[in-house]
Amino acid sequence: MMAWLTHRPLHFLIVVWGVTTLVFVALRMTGDPAVMLLPGDPTMAEINLMREKLGLNKPLIEQYVVFVGNAFRGDFGQSFRHGVPASSVVLERLPATALLAFSALALAAVVAIPMGILAAVNRGRLADLGVMLLAVIGQGVPFFWLGLMLILVFGVEFRMFPTGGYGSIQHLVLPSVTLAAYIGASTARIARSSMLEVLGQDYMRTARAKGLALYVVVLKHGLRNAAIPLVTYLGLQMGLLLGGTVVVEEIFAWPGVGRLLLQAISFRDYPVVQAATFILAMIFVVVNLLVDIVYTVLDPRVRDRR
Repeated sequence: MMAWLTHRPLHFLIVVWGVTTLVFVALRMTGDPAVMLLPGDPTMAEINLMREKLGLNKPLIEQYVVFVGNAFRGDFGQSFRHGVPASSVVLERLPATALLAFSALALAAVVAIPMGILAAVNRGRLADLGVMLLAVIGQGVPFFWLGLMLILVFGVEFRMFPTGGYGSIQHLVLPSVTLAAYIGASTARIARSSMLEVLGQDYMRTARAKGLALYVVVLKHGLRNAAIPLVTYLGLQMGLLLGGTVVVEEIFAWPGVGRLLLQAISFRDYPVVQAATFILAMIFVVVNLLVDIVYTVLDPRVRDRR
């Protein structure tokens, strides 16, 4: 186990390096930020002067070496658009994205896991069919459409929640539900499949034969063993949500990293995009490490194999 843990940081560094390198190369193919930063119709001399000021006049390989050296010290340069350190711009927006991601994930888990267990226990019955129908609908509805419908119904028609913005629990409800719908649908299906597999095990039948109530057998003996696939999925979703809430944040004017990233790409703000990518990649690999550690707590056999 300790040998496995010592190798993980190296894997993480390779992943983060690979992601940031791809983003670095892709950004240089999107266009020249100097042109966008200059007003009107700038001359070539003005463009070259701006490129020199931004450090974009150097050979690409030299820019890359400087970028990598600075990135692993936490220095991503000054934001072209905001004129402040790019990392501070990203970290300022990160709490809003983290709040939205955690809220959506918690909502999905609290609602979907009991629904999946209910469907598994009542396999083939009306409850099972109802849960699976909701799961299929939830997975089939696009984020942007659901978000717009929630705004139209609960924000415009009934005026129950704000249609956008940030600052209160009311502002959090609609974007959280939008994100939680898809995650919850997948979580319910995974919970059902995992619990069905556990219910067929000998120790579960033995526990029932001893006269234990079904809910005791399911919650005490079955849930822990069925939790590993759920931990895997929810852990990966947490990492993805932190960087993948772009559409929802834009629809609800949520001031998070996803919306910042979209704006930075539009303005070709290289330092902000690179800082956001690096920080989100670091968070993603840390979340994966925590998921792996939870594996070993839930199932000692995983620890033994490692």
